[in-house]
Amino acid sequence: MALFLSLGHHEALVRRMSHAYEERRRRLVQATSAFLPEWQTHDPAGGTSLWLEGPSDIDTRALAEAAAARSVLVEPGERFFVGENKPKRFMRLGISSIGLQQIEPGIRELAAAVGRRSVAA
Repeated sequence: MALFLSLGHHEALVRRMSHAYEERRRRLVQATSAFLPEWQTHDPAGGTSLWLEGPSDIDTRALAEAAAARSVLVEPGERFFVGENKPKRFMRLGISSIGLQQIEPGIRELAAAVGRRSVAA
């Protein structure tokens, strides 16, 4: 480990991963804007996930089940809130384990699960 660090491999790895995450985040924001325009993105600087806020009548737990049936995994955001009346319209999308080429098709499927008609490529 000391040799790995002393040769600068850690810094190079961090730079590569930061670039990859930024590219994935940018692609995810673009796809979300195109296929889920009524959803707002909440993009924290850095990190490995992006938050989406849906219309007030959306229940992301139910949406997560519908999306999973289409092989798209999303994380309902309700569990990240405290209190009795947790908002159900938020979800978190991870970017650390998805290939760049899978982002747009995944958001298309998510949009279909939401009930929107998929837009042809």
